Amino acid sequence: MTAATTRSPVGSGTSAFSRASAAWDSRLKTVVYILAAGSIALALWFATVEAATLLLHPGNYASRYFGIRMLPFTRESRRSRAGSGVETAGADWRPIADRHVAEKAVTMSVLSLPHNPLTNRRRTAKLALLFVTDQGRLPLKRVWERFFQAELKGPVELEHDNSKFSVYVHSGGNEMRYNADEGRFFQRNDIPSLPAHEGTISMVDAQRRLLAWALLDPDNHFFLFLDHSCIPIRGFAHIYSSLLHSRHSFVAMADDPSAYPPELAPLWVAVNRPHATAIVADNMFYRAFKHHCKGAPAASSESDRGAASSALASHAHLPACQPDEHYIATFLRTVDPDGVANFTITHESHMGAAAAMHEEMRREAQQRARMRRRQQRREEGETRGGGGKEGQGGEDGTWQLRRQLQQEMQQGEVVYGAVNITSRFIMEIQDATAYFHQTARLSTSPTACRWNGQLKPCFMFARPFRPDAVDEIMSILPNVLNY
Repeated sequence: MTAATTRSPVGSGTSAFSRASAAWDSRLKTVVYILAAGSIALALWFATVEAATLLLHPGNYASRYFGIRMLPFTRESRRSRAGSGVETAGADWRPIADRHVAEKAVTMSVLSLPHNPLTNRRRTAKLALLFVTDQGRLPLKRVWERFFQAELKGPVELEHDNSKFSVYVHSGGNEMRYNADEGRFFQRNDIPSLPAHEGTISMVDAQRRLLAWALLDPDNHFFLFLDHSCIPIRGFAHIYSSLLHSRHSFVAMADDPSAYPPELAPLWVAVNRPHATAIVADNMFYRAFKHHCKGAPAASSESDRGAASSALASHAHLPACQPDEHYIATFLRTVDPDGVANFTITHESHMGAAAAMHEEMRREAQQRARMRRRQQRREEGETRGGGGKEGQGGEDGTWQLRRQLQQEMQQGEVVYGAVNITSRFIMEIQDATAYFHQTARLSTSPTACRWNGQLKPCFMFARPFRPDAVDEIMSILPNVLNY
C-alpha cells in the first residue's frame, strides 16, 4: 500500500504532462497547416498575378525583373510616339537587344500555330513587306503608294486593321525615322535598326531583325524582302493569292558553291511563317556564318563595288561565301529542302543578260547540231571538202554576252533608268517562266518556275530602278502593271 501510494502522484503528473504536450502538439500542427495553406494560397495568387502581368504587359515585367526595357509594338503606342520626335523615339528603343525581340517573336509565333493562313481565321492573313533601305530613303515611294492604294480601294485611315499587308522599314541607321515625306504607308513603320552593309553579316542581322519584328504580328504569314530600288510588277491581289496559296518559300539555291558571285546573288527572298520563325530562332548556322564566312568588304559607294569584288577574289583559298547571300539559302536548304522553291520572285537586272546568253547558247547548240547532220549526210554521200571548219560560227555572240556579264560583275549591277522603261520591257519580265542561276564561271542554269507543281511566270517584283524612272513607271501603271 505504501509503495502504491507513493507512486500514484508521479504517475498522475506524467499523464497530465503527456496530455498537455499532445494538446500543444495538436495546436502547433494546426498553426503550421494554416500557415502552409496560407503560403500556398499566397504563392498561387502571386503566380497568377505575375502570369497575367507577363501576358498582358510583357514590357513592364521584363523591366521590373530583368532590367530590360521593351518597346510595346502596338498601334496605340506608335500613335503616341508619332509626335514625340526622333530623340524620344530613339531613347525608347535603344535598350532593346535583338535577341530579346527574337525570343519574344519566336514565342508568339509558336503559340499561334498550328493554323492555315486562309481558313478558320477570324482575322485577315497578311503579307509582310520588309524594306531594307539606304538611310530610310524611298525614292520610288509614289509607285508603292499607288500599289497599296489600289489594294485598299479608296481613302482610308493610316492605321487600317483590315488591310492585307504590313510594312516594315529598316533604315540602316542608329535612329528611328518618322519622316512624313516618305508617304503615309511608310510613316512610323520603321523598326530599330543598325547600319547594314552588303557582303557582311550586318545584312543578315538586318534581315533577322526585320523578321523578328514582323513575326510579332500573328497575322503576318508571308515575308518578302525588298529594297528602295524595287517595284511591284503585278497587282496586289495576284501577289497575295499566289503567295498565300503556295506551299513553298522562294529562295534561289544552286548546287555549285560558286553559284553566288558578288553583286549577282539573290538576296531578295520570300519566306513563309514557319521558315521565318526558324531563321530567327537559328543560332548554330548564324554563328558559323558570322565567324567563318569571309565576305567582301563593305562597299561604301557604287564605285567601291569593283574593289570589293577584287578583295573577295584575293581570298581564293577560302570558301566562296558571302554571309548575306548564302546564309538563308544554306540554312533552309539544310533544314527543309523540299519546302523551298528554287527561284525568287524578284527579277534582277543581271537576269536579262543571263537569259540572253542562255538563249544565244541554245541557238548555237542548234546550229552546231544542224551542221553535224549536214556533215554526216555529206560523208554518207561521199561528199568532201569544207566541212571541217563548220560549227565555229555563232561563237562570237556568246562570248560578247559573257564579256558584257563580266563587265557588269566588275562594275556593279545595271540599274534601270527612265530610258529602259517601256511596256514591252515590263511585260517581258512578267511573262518569264524560267529563273536563271548565274554562277561565278559565267554559266547559266535555268530553273522552271513551278507554283505548287504548275508552270507559271516567276516574277512579281523587279529591281533595281533609279529615281528618275518614277514618272515613266507611273505612266504605264494602268495598262501594264494593273494597279
